[in-house]
Amino acid sequence: MSKTRILRDKVKLSVVVIAKNEEEMIADCLKSVKWADEIVLVDSGSKDKTIAIARKSGAKIIDASSTKLEFAKWRDIGLKEASRVLRFYLDADERATPELAVEIKKVIQGEEYSAYKISRRNFYLGKEMHYGGAWPDYVKRLFLKKNLKHWQKKLHEDPVFTGQMGELKEPLIHLT
Repeated sequence: MSKTRILRDKVKLSVVVIAKNEEEMIADCLKSVKWADEIVLVDSGSKDKTIAIARKSGAKIIDASSTKLEFAKWRDIGLKEASRVLRFYLDADERATPELAVEIKKVIQGEEYSAYKISRRNFYLGKEMHYGGAWPDYVKRLFLKKNLKHWQKKLHEDPVFTGQMGELKEPLIHLT
């Protein structure tokens, strides 16, 4: 499989966040990706202030409250609704560090893979977890739109894509 050359002036990044009742977490999540060209929040029926907070941050809100509790479907809605060439998926309890932002911006500028896996620094009750599979905990989250076909499985969903997988060095923060 060959790598795909991406021209910097044509590439823009959409961040897709899936959420439901995340008023405690969503502001910091969205703030961590404010550098993106577009932020799409796929909301699965929030009854709290999640939507108002996301709207205030400038996110495009997609109402997915009529769909079943199925994370892959929500991610697929984000795939369809986001408009940029690259897709970066983030959960409400995750944060992109400034270092990860810089690395993603570099990806946009050069020769790239179709997809990237990113390690997560997992925090539980305020403490970083290093053992029991908690580090490195890789997730596949950055994709060229044309290569990402869909997501599968209801929980702990996996992307179906064509092309090669690369790996980013900088981790996500995951506040479980």
